[in-house]
Amino acid sequence: MAELWAIHDALSHAWSLGFRCVELETDNLEASRIMTGVSGALVDNSLVIAIRNLLSFNWEVEVHHIGRSANGVADSLARMYRGAPIGIATFAEPPTDAAATMLRDYHSL
Repeated sequence: MAELWAIHDALSHAWSLGFRCVELETDNLEASRIMTGVSGALVDNSLVIAIRNLLSFNWEVEVHHIGRSANGVADSLARMYRGAPIGIATFAEPPTDAAATMLRDYHSL
């Protein structure tokens, strides 16, 4: 459920910022299956309904499942904010601790 909340909030934020072409990556296989309709799990869940509603907006959203090892920036940010108050953190530039991880992820492609 935590991953689905993160997906919902990320999509909501991307839409409100005016992005209309988004690639969403998650290392949670079940969450990616739920979002792409491959899995019927939680089909009546209000959060899943809200995510599917966001996906129906006039925009292009590609959902990709990626391995945890290729998602180092997300893991780095999660470690940085573990225990912080619940909310959304927005960055104009990547935090220093995550920047090196981002470069490693990029060069491993």
